[in-house]
Amino acid sequence: MPRTLLLTRARLQAKAFAAELARISEIKCHIAPMQEMRDLPVEIDFDGVDALVFTSKNGVKSFAQRWQRRGIPVYCVGPATADMASDLGMVAHAASGNSQSLAALINSADVQHPLHLHGLHKAGDLPIKGRSIAIYEQVALPLDAKTIDLLAAGGLDAIALFSPRSAQMLADVWQANWPKAEFYCISKATAEPVENIGKTRISSQPSANAMLALLID
Repeated sequence: MPRTLLLTRARLQAKAFAAELARISEIKCHIAPMQEMRDLPVEIDFDGVDALVFTSKNGVKSFAQRWQRRGIPVYCVGPATADMASDLGMVAHAASGNSQSLAALINSADVQHPLHLHGLHKAGDLPIKGRSIAIYEQVALPLDAKTIDLLAAGGLDAIALFSPRSAQMLADVWQANWPKAEFYCISKATAEPVENIGKTRISSQPSANAMLALLID
């Protein structure tokens, strides 16, 4: 179990994760966002859409803040995303936490014209019919000087990574003279960019709850 953990995800998500980690463990978190979410200026024609598809809570948040369409059923990648959608007044169906289960759920339902609303940087296309529109993006941010000093001095016990993109961003700025690190990764794809700069551990499921379990194991 790490004593001090670096979180590089967007600040609001990092703070929520850190609070939950503090509730169940003595791990302290150092938050240094390398991304921030920004809505993209898009217009959407909802005519004929009989299902909305979300692969992240960011997508649900971006949608709910700008459009008042609550009567369209939504299909979400996992329970946490579905819970957020339900809390915001949507009728949500949850897959088991990955894109394969989400596609299977949608393809088995009586859905003819789904609309996938997602971020600009996504891992891949869902194997479903229908349209796909990016409604937000994660803008890259540089590491702050304090975090760089801590990494250079080995002052952080571990780093939590929640997406392949964030892992690649960190790997791109990693210096050869920094001490080896331990990375807790939400998926195998997330672990791949940092395999050469430290030890990697991969969560059993691509979810925040699975990451919490991995960190306190």
